[in-house]
Amino acid sequence: MLEMSQISLLIACYNAAGTIERAVRSIRQEPLIGEIIVVDDGSQDETIDVLKSNIADDKLKIFQTGINLGPGAARNIGLAKVAFPWVAVLDADDYFLPDRLKKLTSCSTDADFIADDLYYCTNDTGKIKMRGMVERAGFIDLEFFVKNNITTTRKQRTELGFLKPLISMDFLNRYHIRYRENLRLGEDFAFYVDALFAGARFKIIDACGYVSIERTDSLSARHEISDLEYLCEFDHLNLKRKLSQPERAAFHQHLLDTKKRLRLRRFLFEKANDRYDGMLREFLWNHGSARHILAELLKAKIRPHRSE
Repeated sequence: MLEMSQISLLIACYNAAGTIERAVRSIRQEPLIGEIIVVDDGSQDETIDVLKSNIADDKLKIFQTGINLGPGAARNIGLAKVAFPWVAVLDADDYFLPDRLKKLTSCSTDADFIADDLYYCTNDTGKIKMRGMVERAGFIDLEFFVKNNITTTRKQRTELGFLKPLISMDFLNRYHIRYRENLRLGEDFAFYVDALFAGARFKIIDACGYVSIERTDSLSARHEISDLEYLCEFDHLNLKRKLSQPERAAFHQHLLDTKKRLRLRRFLFEKANDRYDGMLREFLWNHGSARHILAELLKAKIRPHRSE
């Protein structure tokens, strides 16, 4: 178990004036945190004013990029400033429940990444629920991680890439692991893949108190076509690595899954621009893409409206 002030807390934020104060206040009383690093990624709102006016804390260190570089680049700037052996990442929309890090660190000292299952709540209710992404606690490998970031008809998408582990800086520096700055979607997924490929001991445990806020206007909800194209490129890159057959099969399936989402995004783009030939092309690309597009359109029709 870690002693006092052994963890750096990293928050990369963009236009987070409405949530950044809650995020920072939720972790100020964590005794294991030695510093709170906030990297403002070119916000156009009052994020910095909120931080400077409402939060007085000697542990708080604020850095600004000036222009929006993306979450990966902003987090890499923060990682370069880390002064403690461990780092925990908190999204600016989210927050910690009390003693999350104490519970997290008490479970293991033999891991490079220690991740807990998530709680979540929506903006309209504020009611905290269990996410239930962790099928089994314990150490995971590359194949398991990739497979649990794939949509299937048999189970809910688990999205282990959404987890926010406690991370060893020694491991990151030893193997030169950093976020891929071209990715604005799936940057956590890619970060964990690179770490697991380098041999990271990645342990998952039950929920300790990370609360993820579900927002329809989050970055992940409004990703661009290029975001999905870059994620496809990352899968292609991994398929060129030396992999076991099960690992290769997992990446191939993840690539197919990402391509389905890409086809849907392109279909919606063509629809928004009244280009019916383009809509037809994306719809008829292959059987899987057509089924996915129809399923997502149907869900959008029946999904209840969420007030923000």
